[in-house]
Amino acid sequence: MSASNSISSSTPVAKRTKSAAESYVIRNREAPDLAELRRCITESYLNDEITDPEILQILREGLPAALQMHFASEEVLLRSFAEGVNGESFLVVAQDKASTNGKAGEKLAGCIGAIPHGPFELELVRLFVDKSQRGRGLGMLLVNYVLDYAERHGYERVTLRCGSPSGQGLYKSCGFVMTERGYFWKNVKNNRKIEKVALLGGTHGNELVGIHLINEVWAKDSQWANELLAKSFQLKAYVCNEDAMHKNVRFVDRDLNRCFELDELLNPRKDESVKSETKRAQWLNQELGPKCEIPTSIGRWKKENPGRVDYLIDMHSTTSNM
Repeated sequence: MSASNSISSSTPVAKRTKSAAESYVIRNREAPDLAELRRCITESYLNDEITDPEILQILREGLPAALQMHFASEEVLLRSFAEGVNGESFLVVAQDKASTNGKAGEKLAGCIGAIPHGPFELELVRLFVDKSQRGRGLGMLLVNYVLDYAERHGYERVTLRCGSPSGQGLYKSCGFVMTERGYFWKNVKNNRKIEKVALLGGTHGNELVGIHLINEVWAKDSQWANELLAKSFQLKAYVCNEDAMHKNVRFVDRDLNRCFELDELLNPRKDESVKSETKRAQWLNQELGPKCEIPTSIGRWKKENPGRVDYLIDMHSTTSNM
């Protein structure tokens, strides 16, 4: 895995990060690491940047509840990071190769986690670097672990919250943008490709421009179109409401573009299921989708559903004869 995301390989920061990649092992968390993770979270709460005794006292009083909420047991930790849901959340740990054998339960040099918020956004959480390991590039190595993960799984943005001055400096050096109240975000490149596109016309049967483009341009043997598509993506074109098109009316029974609510596609009402547009919407949904709430990252969803359309263009126009 790359450890120099968005960093020129010739910079001092990149050299330190490369050295960190050679000095540390990053691995998946295991059950014997729980005690060390409790130590990490304790030191993270009571970090050396906080000197105000009143604030320290508040943190000490709140620490047991935080440990109980996230690190009380292996089961609690699993729930906290939702590792049992789609495998998209994670908590990884880092160990110094020089001082450990890389085995679970040995002292940790640091840790970092991530939790998805929908198919496009990943939140970076629980970054910790042991005091004895700071200044060696481990923090940036861990941050780039999350950024690389986001790229490979098709996420578009990584976000986080941070109130510590040194942490804020780290995230800025990794290319994050800080907004108000310690909120950070960074857009990431990803390896998603547009492979299948659907071109739709005639959602309203008397809007003729889209229908003409589909029937007279894309449906014919066009050399330039074939050459273009061979280099880019697969295109499938559809006249959506054929019954209304033949009758030159907007719709036969009901407006077609009102028939694609997810609940209705999954469970059409009995009085609606026999209508022309409802049947057509059901067919289009299976042909192009089917439409659903994406429960995981967009990259994983595409891999698991290779037949689904990546991008849909629905051409609407005036009813004037253009």
